[in-house]
Amino acid sequence: MRIIEEDFPITISPNLLPANPTKVLFFDIETTGFSGQSSLLYLIGCIFFQNGIWHIRQWFLDTIQSEKEMLLSFFDFITPYSWVIHFNGDTFDIPFIEKRFLHYHLENNFSSFQSLDLYKKIKPCKKPLGLTGMKQKDLEEFLGIHRKDPFTGGELIEIYYQYLETQNKKLLGCLLLHNADDLRGMLSILPLYGLVLMLHGNFQIQTMTQQQNSLQISLQSNIPLPTSTKLFYNLCTLTIKDPFIIVSIPIYTETMKYFYPNPKDYYYLPKEDQAIHKSVASYVDKAYRMPATLSNCYTKRASSYLTIPKKAFPSPIFQRDYKDKTYFIELTKDFCHNKELIKNYLLQIFSS
Repeated sequence: MRIIEEDFPITISPNLLPANPTKVLFFDIETTGFSGQSSLLYLIGCIFFQNGIWHIRQWFLDTIQSEKEMLLSFFDFITPYSWVIHFNGDTFDIPFIEKRFLHYHLENNFSSFQSLDLYKKIKPCKKPLGLTGMKQKDLEEFLGIHRKDPFTGGELIEIYYQYLETQNKKLLGCLLLHNADDLRGMLSILPLYGLVLMLHGNFQIQTMTQQQNSLQISLQSNIPLPTSTKLFYNLCTLTIKDPFIIVSIPIYTETMKYFYPNPKDYYYLPKEDQAIHKSVASYVDKAYRMPATLSNCYTKRASSYLTIPKKAFPSPIFQRDYKDKTYFIELTKDFCHNKELIKNYLLQIFSS
C-alpha cells in the first residue's frame, strides 16, 4: 500500500458544506470492476480540511495483497469525520467498500456517517438545466471545466494491471491523476449543489415587477451558484447571472372560473352563466335557475393570473373549464405584497 498526500489550496464556501469543514470528507474510489465481491479496490482518494487548508490524500494498492491493510488505514483515517460527500457513492462507492470489508471479515460502521450524494441531489436539475448526461464529467463540462485526465474508469483497469507488472511510474501517474481529478471535479460542481439548496428555499424575495405578459421576481441567496445559468421549468424560467437571480413567470390576462366546492348548495343561472348560493338563489324565479352541477358551479372573473403546478395553494384556484387540469391563482395586490406566499408559490414551481 502506498499513501500519497498533497495540499489542495482552494476556497470552499461554508454555505456549500453540511457541517464545519473539519467534519466533512470528500471521497472517491477506483476499482477493477463493478462487483465488490469479486473485484479489487485499488485506489481510494479523499479531500479533507486540516490546519486551515484542504488536502488530497490517496491510498494506492501497489500490491494486491495489501488491500486489507488499505481498507483499515482508510477507515481509521475517516473515523473522526461526521459527513462523507461523494458522487453516486450511495449506489456504488459505499456498498463496494462495505463488500470489501465483508470479504476480509472486517467490521465497518459506514452507517455512523451522514452521507451527501451529489449525484442524487443534483439529478432533479437535469431537465431544467438541459443536461444531456449526469456523469460527473458531464456536469464539469457544463460548468466549463475541462480535465487533463483523458481516461475513463474502465480504461484505467487495464492500466492498473499493467502497472502491477511493470511498476511504471507514468502508469501510476495516470491512475493517481484520474482519481485526483474526480476529487477536484467533485468540488468544482459544488455550485450545482448550491443551486439545489437555493431551489429548496435558501433565497429571499427582493423585488417583483410586471413586464408586458410576464412577472419578474428577483431573488437573493447567500449560496454560491453557477453563473450564467438558465433553468427552464414548465411554469417559469430562472436566470442566474451573478449576482442576480431572476424568475420569469407568464401572466395570463383573461376570464377564469372559480368552482365552488359543494354544488348541492348552489343554483346555476344560465342567463348570467354563473352559480349562486341557494340562500340567495331562493329569490330567483325557478324558471331562471337550475340545480348546480360540478361543471357549472362557478363564478367568473376577468383578471390577471399565474399558473400553479397543482390544485393546492392557500389562494382561490381558478380554471378555464371544469375538466381543465391547468390551474391558476389570481395575481392580486395581496399576493404581490406577501413575500411568504410568493416564496411558497416559487417552491411549488421549482419542485414540480
